[in-house]
Amino acid sequence: MKAKCGCGIRNRVEDNHAYSEGRLCEAWSPEEYEEKSLEELFQMLPQDVIINHIAPYIYLTKPENLLLDIRTITSDQQIIEEYYFTMLNEHILMSDLIKYYRETYGFTKIWNISKLLFRLCGDNIDTKQRVLLAKMTPNDRVLFINDYIIMDDE
Repeated sequence: MKAKCGCGIRNRVEDNHAYSEGRLCEAWSPEEYEEKSLEELFQMLPQDVIINHIAPYIYLTKPENLLLDIRTITSDQQIIEEYYFTMLNEHILMSDLIKYYRETYGFTKIWNISKLLFRLCGDNIDTKQRVLLAKMTPNDRVLFINDYIIMDDE
């Protein structure tokens, strides 16, 4: 049996790549895939995979709550960052986010999220804050802004 690199979808056939479900790629190592751009990787996919498995999902309408979240997250982050980064600092923002999560979702949820944050972000506090804000629903972000920024100013 030939060595397998672990990409999961391709098999080397002569000098070309061909789609072969359940077989692994022996032509390239995972490191070589990491060096490629998304466009290069997309071009390597067989036409039938694109037509039958990817394209149908591109044209599906997105859920309304997801579209609302996408539209509001940037403005919500801007409001929060303007207040905290001019009036306070990023450590107080992180403390307030954790307090809000604890009050809203309870200890178990904040514990699971903190483990995820440590794994994903390491010591980068800015990324941790963005992940915490992104995991909130649009309504939760509005409540956070109301409770920690607007009420704090009064």
